[in-house]
Amino acid sequence: MDRLLWKTIHKCEFNKEDDFLERILTQAGIEDIYEFLNVNKKNTHDPFLFRNMDEGIELLHSKLGGTIFIKRDTDVDGLTSSSYTKGFIHDISPETNVICTTTYAKEHGIFLSDIEDIVNTLDLIIIPDAGSSSVEECKEIIEKYNIPILILDHHEINEEVMKYATLINCTDGCYPNPTLSGVGVVHKFALAYAKKYGVKEEICNYYLDLVALGMIADSMDMRNLETRYYTLEGLKEENRHNLLIKEIAARYEDELKLGHTMKNYGWVIAPKMNAVVRYGNVEEQNNLFRALCDEIE
Repeated sequence: MDRLLWKTIHKCEFNKEDDFLERILTQAGIEDIYEFLNVNKKNTHDPFLFRNMDEGIELLHSKLGGTIFIKRDTDVDGLTSSSYTKGFIHDISPETNVICTTTYAKEHGIFLSDIEDIVNTLDLIIIPDAGSSSVEECKEIIEKYNIPILILDHHEINEEVMKYATLINCTDGCYPNPTLSGVGVVHKFALAYAKKYGVKEEICNYYLDLVALGMIADSMDMRNLETRYYTLEGLKEENRHNLLIKEIAARYEDELKLGHTMKNYGWVIAPKMNAVVRYGNVEEQNNLFRALCDEIE
């Protein structure tokens, strides 16, 4: 639908003297209402615009087939980020051994205690949705064990961390969209890897429902067209693959009156998962993550 036709139809649906939709969106800071309501893939950016993207891809590629440790962060964006990372690695390299654990408290980033028992087996550490300010922790790991660290994050950056880790972060000042959450950065990383190594993009898009859930749960700015596009794509029926998300939606169908929407994910699905993260015991938190990885029914 072209802009002229859209405007004609659009005006017929509202008071001719006062277009309330236009007023609401304008007051919310939307400059191009047509684009906002018609986001598409053209609104996305080249993942290689991230600083350190090539280096990060090469680091992962060089460690496939070995043992990779993923530090799971303690919220829904952290869960979806780690689940996506783990699933993608298994998709492109089934023989790679992936270990994924967390600190069972509201703590972010990597700690030496996370890996001390398995340090001699590790080839790579990946920190999705955290780690951008874990300078002392990364320094300690590198100086003691020299295990490479890959950070995929969206939080505030301490530039010192790049002395000890490969950092890919959407707030790096190079990438044009700073409003992605951790799982959004993981998605861009996967897309970049797929592009460079000839992996089908469909493998990345299989996890779009996780991308949508993580970005909604982290209250990312949906006025950004790229962030909005990936979120809306992940909510589409054809892109909903995750069994846990489907199960929660089915069990709480009465609360999802309008179906799979941003509001329902933010107010119904994400809070159920966050409750387990905040108040669940270790077994319950681990089972939640295993279910998100489609490892248990």
